[in-house]
Amino acid sequence: MVLELCFELKDESQSWKPFMERTFIAPQMLKPEKPGSIVALENSWKLGPEPRFIQLRFTHPFLHYGIIQGFIVRAYQLARVDEIFRYGILLEWEGENAVVEAVSRQEIRITGSQVSTRLISMVRDLFRKLEHDGRWNEEISFDGEHFEVLDDKSELASIYDFTAKGKRLGFGRADIESLPEDFYSDSQPPLNKEISSSPKLRILFLTACPAGSDPIQPDKEFAVVYRSVSENVRLEVEDAVTSDNLIDKALEKDYPVIHFSGHGTEGDYDNREDAGLIFHNDGQNGWITINEEKLHNIFKAIKKQKQVFKIAFLNACFSASQAKAISEVGVHAIGFDGKLNDEAAWKFSAGFYKHFEKTGDIKESVERGALKAQVIDTDIIRIVNLFHNGETIPLDLN
Repeated sequence: MVLELCFELKDESQSWKPFMERTFIAPQMLKPEKPGSIVALENSWKLGPEPRFIQLRFTHPFLHYGIIQGFIVRAYQLARVDEIFRYGILLEWEGENAVVEAVSRQEIRITGSQVSTRLISMVRDLFRKLEHDGRWNEEISFDGEHFEVLDDKSELASIYDFTAKGKRLGFGRADIESLPEDFYSDSQPPLNKEISSSPKLRILFLTACPAGSDPIQPDKEFAVVYRSVSENVRLEVEDAVTSDNLIDKALEKDYPVIHFSGHGTEGDYDNREDAGLIFHNDGQNGWITINEEKLHNIFKAIKKQKQVFKIAFLNACFSASQAKAISEVGVHAIGFDGKLNDEAAWKFSAGFYKHFEKTGDIKESVERGALKAQVIDTDIIRIVNLFHNGETIPLDLN
């Protein structure tokens, strides 16, 4: 079978355009690093007392990287273009997710949540169409460590029942009616298909936890938020953020919300020289504190170029004064006038974004987030603040 090498972006595929003016993406030319959003999603499946994911692995004495790249070209319509990398892809279909990745020259892994059985089944089917000599071994795991061999691979439509850690799962040929028509086709995908639908809300999710600072787990916050919202909300992660990263990423796309998950330094509430947010330094070997005046100037420049920017969410201890300074540029800003409990902070974020997605009401969403988070830490009701144009917006938290 001939493996496709690239796909064409929809927006550039109008038939009247000369070939040399059209844009194609070849997976082998993409960055090899796995995007942070995929890493955070995988971590979310591993949270809790027991993992909640399924992992299949195909092994072979030699797997040419053309296999995974051919798969990406075939399946790209179920992905967002920035969640495709050289050796893998994050697929999304009808609320199900699966990460498909070549982890070595001998192994390809398919990882998904336990509700993604139909999508995983479809991926298995497609890989069998790419299988070149029938010598692949296939195994399943529910924890990523203990694998069981699947020894019957002849019938694609068969139902397989597997037991692991006392759980049973049925795999079978998935319902493919809503798939792109060429998902199982041996021909090149049509060049006029859309890569992914546009999200209704795009959030830039910045994280910073430099070496030497108190350890926090921004990936867990991301995972909690990710699970609380629908596919209409797009979370785009920038890890280990520096001041340069912040500016570059914020101006790269249109983000109505910029979220910061990290540390704030305690200072006098009215003294802007005393308090700030902690970012990684440019060498990624320490940190710098950016005070309120500098944050004000940075976000003023962002707002000037990106009018769509409406909300700054500083999920960090002692971030109220920074939020107030940022709000002066004409946006709403959320910050905390005290020390945050990590789990309460995550719950607050999830509650806020879930309500905001449904209503678009910022004040109500802050109140809903605080209501949910106070179950873990009642202090959050006392320390949460919402600002706009430098003024405090009263919250009904009683």
